[in-house]
Parts: sequence; C-alpha cells; structure tokens
Amino acid sequence: MDLDKINAFFERLAQATLKYKIFVLMAILAVFVFFVAHIPKMKIITSFESFFVEDDEAIRTYDEFKKEFGNDKTVYVLVEPREGELFTLENMKVLQNITTDLEKNIRDPENKNIRSLNFMKLARLFLIPNSRAMSEKRP
Repeated sequence: MDLDKINAFFERLAQATLKYKIFVLMAILAVFVFFVAHIPKMKIITSFESFFVEDDEAIRTYDEFKKEFGNDKTVYVLVEPREGELFTLENMKVLQNITTDLEKNIRDPENKNIRSLNFMKLARLFLIPNSRAMSEKRP
C-alpha cells in the first residue's frame, strides 16, 4: 500500500467520525456496556497449572509432588541438632521459638494449619523425668 492511500483512509475515517459523532459515541458506549455487563461472569485463572500444557514435564513433577505431600501449600521444617540429642531443653526452646514465629507470621488466625511438636507432652516424657539428673552436678 502506498503511504498516500493510508493517509487518505485515515482522513476519511476522521471525517466520518466527526460527521457521525453521535452514532460513533453510542456505538462505543454500547460496546462498553456490553463488556461491563459481562464482568461478573468473567473468571480469571491464575493457577500455576494454567500456564502449562497438560503433558508438560513441570506439571507432571508438580502433580507428583502434590500426590506425595497432599498439596503445595505445606511447608515442613526439619530440625537436626548440630551435635547430641534432639530432645534437649535447649533444642525444645528453639523448636518452640520456630513455632511461635510461624504462628505470628502466617495468616491463620486460629493456627489450625500449624502442626508442631506438642511441647508439653514432650517435656513431660523426655525432660521432666530427667530434670533432676540434668540439674545435678556429677563428680
């Protein structure tokens, strides 16, 4: 196409728009109303899976992960002591601090989704019976 023809087309378009401005305005308004009326029916899908085709390797790996762990919203915090046993008073305090931080920082008002070691039971089972032995000085 020639540049003069393109310019002539847009000149005629502008002249027609000005000549039939009420009709053009009504048409634009009708299209706008049509789309606004369909906003409640609009569904926006932003899931991870929607960005990939079904047989994609990433989706297969993701599905295997969900199958093994139940969902993708779970975080497991595994703790291994640097040395010695896990169930010492010091390590239990560290675990309690981790749990407290999670309870404060995760948006779960009733803390239903935070699963932690039951510190009271563990303290009774492991620490209290040995508390005398731990507090006594050995020769």
